[in-house]
Amino acid sequence: MDSAPKNGTKVLLWVTRFGTMPAGQSEPAAVVGFWHREIERWKVAPEYLNREEDLHPSHWMELPKPPGES
Repeated sequence: MDSAPKNGTKVLLWVTRFGTMPAGQSEPAAVVGFWHREIERWKVAPEYLNREEDLHPSHWMELPKPPGES
């Protein structure tokens, strides 16, 4: 995660734990997220979907281009 952009760019995150769930009770999932500079945490994008959720990702990648874009 050290190489992930922390400038607000949206990326695809592999989240191994969601902060609102006790450890071991959330299933890993791929979500679109971004590094929130003010609170220094990974957040779901768009943020209004779940403002309270803290993400604990283990991997990231750039978002793929939408279909039809080259």
